Amino acid sequence: MTTHFVSFATDPVGVAFPPQPFLAFDTAPAFPSLDINSIASGIYGSGQCALALAVVGQTCTPASGPYTFLNLVNNPPPAPAGPQATLMFVLSA
Repeated sequence: MTTHFVSFATDPVGVAFPPQPFLAFDTAPAFPSLDINSIASGIYGSGQCALALAVVGQTCTPASGPYTFLNLVNNPPPAPAGPQATLMFVLSA
């Protein structure tokens, strides 16, 4: 799979832009490539992003910068072995 990156300077989060290639399936060239024409904002608030102590269950979407499309979640195990974090984004047609 090949990922074609977008520029957040010309293709900002929350703003529609002209369709452009995003994903191509190298091992299955008969499959069509997937285009991208917008990047939706993340679904969580940013209040827990700056907390000094990471605890299981915290959710966060950065409030500014190029990463406002990310959804972050702290998962088990609890400290000192964790928490682990999950980073999510969604592709939809």
